[in-house]
Amino acid sequence: MTKSEQIKKFIKKLPLHEDFTFKYVRENLPDFSTDIIRVNLHRLHDNGTITIKDKGTFSREDEYFEVYLFVYGTLKKGFENEHFLNKAKYISKASTVRKFAMYTAKGGEYPYLLKDKPLHNIEGELYKIARRDLLKKIDLFEGSPDYYTRESIEVKSRSFDTNKRAFTYFYVNKKEHKKKEPITEWKKPKLFDMDAYHKLIMDRDI
Repeated sequence: MTKSEQIKKFIKKLPLHEDFTFKYVRENLPDFSTDIIRVNLHRLHDNGTITIKDKGTFSREDEYFEVYLFVYGTLKKGFENEHFLNKAKYISKASTVRKFAMYTAKGGEYPYLLKDKPLHNIEGELYKIARRDLLKKIDLFEGSPDYYTRESIEVKSRSFDTNKRAFTYFYVNKKEHKKKEPITEWKKPKLFDMDAYHKLIMDRDI
């Protein structure tokens, strides 16, 4: 049995959802170096076996925690908040099976989704999350449940033959969309390309 397997076996014997410390693991596995334990605890954290509660404090999670998340705004690849999902597994582009309404928030920084206004199928991305603490982190980022509610919907993805159930976030305030044009996909705004404009002027010999 490898050292990684021995550390994992020890962790899996600990009670679910009860805190334990790095020091406790180190004391119970005296033949393992600090670095070996640290590396393996981080691996177990990445695959969802444990949660980091605080510096040097962990808890064991349900072994097979797995949910899908459909994102449609700034959490998508290439947008400013994609780093929140760097520990999630990207599946593919996806779209909602049901129709919803999506609008651009005041100021244009992000979109929001309304559940009870069936206008369009919404385009986005599908992720698999294997860590309960990561889902809680996304809840906090989205302001759930006060500003957004996390709910399960059906999505279709290029990676699966059948539709998948996935969580997504719906905006709570339904008055914000008045006099707004709905959108079906959140895209990056096109930036003005000064070099291309200058080249166009030069080519025209103006």
